[in-house]
Amino acid sequence: MRVFFTLILLILLIPFSYSQTTQTFIASGTFTVPSGVTSIFVEAWGAGGAGGSAVGTGSPTNYRAQAGGGGGGAYVNGTISVTPGDVINYIVAPSTGANTTTTPLNGGESTFVSISAPGGTGGECVNAGTFGGHVGGTGGSGGSGTYNGGAGATRTGYSGCTTTCANTSAGGGGGAGTAGSGSDANSSTNVGGAGGTSGGGGGANGPSSGNAGAGGAVSGGGGAGAWAAASTTFRNGGAGARGQIRITYTPLPITILSFVASKNISTTILNLITASETNNDYFTIERSGDGRSFESIGEIKGAGNSNQELSYEFVDESPLAGINYYRIKQTDFDGAYSYTEIRSVRHQTKNVIVSPNRTDGKLNVTSELDNYDVVIYNTGGQEVQKHMALSGDQSLSIETLQAGVYFVKVMDQSIRILKF
Repeated sequence: MRVFFTLILLILLIPFSYSQTTQTFIASGTFTVPSGVTSIFVEAWGAGGAGGSAVGTGSPTNYRAQAGGGGGGAYVNGTISVTPGDVINYIVAPSTGANTTTTPLNGGESTFVSISAPGGTGGECVNAGTFGGHVGGTGGSGGSGTYNGGAGATRTGYSGCTTTCANTSAGGGGGAGTAGSGSDANSSTNVGGAGGTSGGGGGANGPSSGNAGAGGAVSGGGGAGAWAAASTTFRNGGAGARGQIRITYTPLPITILSFVASKNISTTILNLITASETNNDYFTIERSGDGRSFESIGEIKGAGNSNQELSYEFVDESPLAGINYYRIKQTDFDGAYSYTEIRSVRHQTKNVIVSPNRTDGKLNVTSELDNYDVVIYNTGGQEVQKHMALSGDQSLSIETLQAGVYFVKVMDQSIRILKF
């Protein structure tokens, strides 16, 4: 079997290297998918909810207000398909900031394409004067995802309390991590919920002595509820911590723009065009007659590393009769390999019947070939007649030839005849 190949450099090779890349985003923005990247593993954290604000009352009622803690943000992960060159707009949920209002302040959702991590809800804001007694707020719920945020602590209203009781307020829920959910804040103490394993931010501890709530920790920790003493009119709820997004991707060894197999009379031409190559040692051309068992019929040296468009061509000069299945195995310098999709080309049988072998002027060619030539030579090897671009069965006239021995060549077959 004789095969050959050529490598056509369309433009200058520029060496560079690729490896797994991880990027973390702490604010919203855009991301352009690099060359060779077709999938991205995305991790997202939602923001923690803010702790509730609180309003107390002074003399003569001396009612205290203890607001609920904010819930922790969720963690969500997943793999998305992308196209090199795509520009992706992503949203990272910011910190809620301190709650300076009298309504709950929920944490935002972080989103990268289809991967979204919900934030925790805000703790309940409370007003002792409106309530008409000592008042506590309900904690915010944690965001729900691959791993959930913890719930903020709840404080319960009570009566008959003096200045010595309930000296702490509600903590925030813990933000979820990559390996576990955030913990709920302790509603019996001021302790905020712990962040989930690997990346979850802790919820803030509840304040004492009539203070504003503290902010949760990154990522996604819930803010603490405020505690307004009897002599205090207003205290802010603690800020829910921001979320974040982390992406991880590895460029493919090669990015294929096209792989085409085409028939050219008695040969098969394979054309491969790559958009980029990384650590690419060589290509192995493989062929099969049944689409299952493949054999190597040649190799092409790869470009190593390239971010430019390259074109490769391989010619199989001795294809099998019938359907030929082709694929290309790409092998890295480290021995790792991958396969292209399979392409097929049908070559008709090369058996040709020329009759009769003794004739007075008519020659019949029986063939299933398309686009073939019939060339007749004398015994001295000189071409004496040629019939081009024939298809199927043919009846040819050789009446003009002198009597003698001739050789009829069709494709790679040569048949001896006698003209009389």
